[in-house]
Amino acid sequence: MEVDLAAIFKQSSSISFISGKRDYGKTDFGFLLLESLHKEGILDKIAGNVRLKEPCEVEYIPYFDRFKEYLQTEGNKGYLLDELGKHLNRMRFMTQKSKLVLDVCQLVRKYDAHLIGIAPSSDYVNKLFFNTDILDCFMLKLSRKIVKVNNYVTRETYMINNIPRTTIPFITKDIAMFDLKDPTKKGKLETMPQCCRASWLYLQHRSLRKVGNIMNLSHEEIRKLIKKHIAHSDIKVSTVN
Repeated sequence: MEVDLAAIFKQSSSISFISGKRDYGKTDFGFLLLESLHKEGILDKIAGNVRLKEPCEVEYIPYFDRFKEYLQTEGNKGYLLDELGKHLNRMRFMTQKSKLVLDVCQLVRKYDAHLIGIAPSSDYVNKLFFNTDILDCFMLKLSRKIVKVNNYVTRETYMINNIPRTTIPFITKDIAMFDLKDPTKKGKLETMPQCCRASWLYLQHRSLRKVGNIMNLSHEEIRKLIKKHIAHSDIKVSTVN
């Protein structure tokens, strides 16, 4: 990792932002940063709200309540929040979802962690987020291989070329959800068999993809679990589309 970039994450806490056009590798670069910081021992734990193809060193955390629990664990922690524009929209700045992301920033500072936020453009994000009292680094992806860095900590601006791909197996087309509460924490839901849990969640959300995001499974795996549940249960579940 660039020495100048590493200086940001050697602070007690930091908030960084990655912007760039579609398919310019913003999420890939964000995970590359976390991966490098983890390998170099600067970060002990890394997590994000993007689903993974298989288990790895990144913990999948798409809920605010789980995120708070993660921040309160020991060690130096990094978190990637993708689709920041959806969660902190300029035109609806103080909606519950927008306030939620501001709360995330405050908790990151409070618990000495590091946040990397990602959105296609700063136009999607309220300008207050870019106050240098909040933001430590602004990174603009100019292509898949090139990024322009504005480091507000060291006051350096420069280009990084020939950026490699991350080895973290994330799902590139994931919607990167980030909701207030983990619905699987309700009552006895966590103790249910997987097929029963999938069916209960489907009845609540009526969406295979939504349930798949919650359970970190594909929508086809959710479909099979629901069929399995119907086979051993007297409960009638409406047609799964």
